Amino acid sequence: MANPSNKIDSKYGVKNAIVNYYLLLMFTVFPLAFSRQYQNIRTDKYILFLSLTVIVAIVEFFMILADANSRNKSKANNLKWYQTLNFTDWSMLALLIVNSISTVFSTYPSDAFFGTQGRNNGLLLMIAYVAIYFIITRQYQFYEYVFGGLAVGAGLVFLLAVINYFYIDPLGMFVGYDQQVVVDFTSTIGNKNLMASFVCVCLPVIMMLFINTSNKTLKWIYFVSMVIGFSSLLVADSDSGFLGFFVFLIILLIYYIRKPKMLSLYFFSLFSMLAGAKVLRLFSLIMNDHSKGLSEIPNLFVYDNGISYIFIIFTLLLSVLFYFIAKRNPDLIFPKAVFITALSIIILSISIVIYLLIKYTFIDTTSNLNEFMSYFRFNESWGTHRGFMWIKSVEIFSNFNLKDILFGCGPDTYYSAFTPYFSELLSLFGDQTTNCAHNEYLNYLITTGILGLAAYLCVIISFIVRTFKASKINPLAIICCAGVICYSIQAIVNIAQPITTPLFILLICIGEAVCRQVKKDNKNTFNQTD
Repeated sequence: MANPSNKIDSKYGVKNAIVNYYLLLMFTVFPLAFSRQYQNIRTDKYILFLSLTVIVAIVEFFMILADANSRNKSKANNLKWYQTLNFTDWSMLALLIVNSISTVFSTYPSDAFFGTQGRNNGLLLMIAYVAIYFIITRQYQFYEYVFGGLAVGAGLVFLLAVINYFYIDPLGMFVGYDQQVVVDFTSTIGNKNLMASFVCVCLPVIMMLFINTSNKTLKWIYFVSMVIGFSSLLVADSDSGFLGFFVFLIILLIYYIRKPKMLSLYFFSLFSMLAGAKVLRLFSLIMNDHSKGLSEIPNLFVYDNGISYIFIIFTLLLSVLFYFIAKRNPDLIFPKAVFITALSIIILSISIVIYLLIKYTFIDTTSNLNEFMSYFRFNESWGTHRGFMWIKSVEIFSNFNLKDILFGCGPDTYYSAFTPYFSELLSLFGDQTTNCAHNEYLNYLITTGILGLAAYLCVIISFIVRTFKASKINPLAIICCAGVICYSIQAIVNIAQPITTPLFILLICIGEAVCRQVKKDNKNTFNQTD
C-alpha cells in the first residue's frame, strides 16, 4: 500500500475518513448482504445502499456547513460552486435534471420516482448516485485498505459462485427453490447475468490492482481474488460477462503494449487465471462431475481441451519473455510501431466481426450455425430473444412524441412502454412480460429519452478520457476506469439494477476524485509496482 503519511495525512480529516469507511462497507458488506435468500435480494441491496448513502450524505452535509461557517477560507473556497465543476460534474447534474423532468412528465410519476415498475432504477436511486458522486469526488483520499476490502468482499462472492456451481450451498440460498432457480442463481448476487455484471465491475479493478500495487501482502490478496474471480466468471456462464471481460482484456493489452514490465504482469495474470480454471476441472473430478454444466465458451477453458492448454503455455512464455526484457532494461518502452501494429490487428478483427454480422444477418440467413457462430446472426431470437426486445425498443422510440423523444416515458417505466408487445413476446418466446430492454443504453433511451441517454454517455465518456489523462501521474485513475469500461461493455446486453450498478457508480466517484487531485497537486498517491 502506498504510505500516505508523507502525502495526505495533513489533509486527511473526519470527512475523508467517513467516505473511506462508507466505501469499505460498500465493498465488503454490500455484496454479501441478503435477508430472505433470492426472494428479496434486490430490495436488500437497494435499501442498504440508500441507507448508507443517506447517512453519509447527512453527516457530510452538516460537516460541510460547519466548514462553510469557518473563518479560515482559502481562495479556492471563495470560488462560486459552479466554477469548480468539470464536464463530468455537469454531465452528472444534467443526468439528474433530465431524470427529474422525465419523472414529472411521466404517465406514472410515482413508479418513475421509486422504479417500482422495473428494478428500482427510479429517480430516487439517481438522486442517491449523484449525491454520493459529489461527496466522494470532493472528500475521497486514498488508503489502499479500501481496495483490499474490495478484493476480500468480491473474493468471497466469487468463491460462493464457484462452490454453488457444484451445488454446495453453505448459506442455504437454494433451500425451497426449484431446479431452474438453483441453476440460474448464484452466490449473494442473483441470477447469472447479475453475477457476470458483478464480476465485470470488480475483476478488472482487482486485476489492475495486482499489476500495479507494491504492497506485497495486498498483492497476494489481489492475486487470489483475481484467480477465483475468473473462475466465477466462467461458472456464471453469461454472455454479457464474457463480452465485457474479454473486450476489456483486449483494451488493456493495447494500453500496456509498449511497456514490457507491465506486459509481463499482464500475461502472468492471464496465465494465472487460465491455470486457475483448470482447478475447476480437478474439483469437478472430485465431485464426480456433479455440477450445473457449462456452455461452449467456458467449457473451452475448464474442461479437457487442447486449445486451453496452448493458451496457458503461451501466456506463461510471454510473461517470462517480457519479464527478462524488462529486467535487462527496466525503463524500456517499445516503439510506437508496436502500438500501431497491435491496433491494426484489433481494427482488422473488428472488421471481420462486422463482416460476419452483415453476412449472416442480411445475406446468408439460412445456414445452420453452431453455438458460437450464431452470435453473428442478429434477429428476434438473438441473445435469448434480446433481439426481439431491441427491435421493438427502436420501434417504440420511433413512435414517441417530441416530449418522450427528449425525456422518455419516465425512469424505469420500460414495462409500460413495452406492454403492447407482451402478447407477441408470449407467443414467440413464452415470456409473459419484461420490464427492461436488456440493453442499458436502449433502456435509458426509452425511459429518459435522447437527452437522458446523452447525459449518461457523457458521464462515462468524459470520465474515461479524464482518467486516461490522469493515469500518467496516478495509476489509481486507470484502475477505477478498468471496472467502468468493463461494466459499460457488458451493459450492451445487460441491465442496470441496485445490485451491481452502485459499485460501478462508486468507481466513477473514486476515479473522478483521483482526476481532481491529480489536476490540483500533480502527485501520485498510489505506488507503482516494484
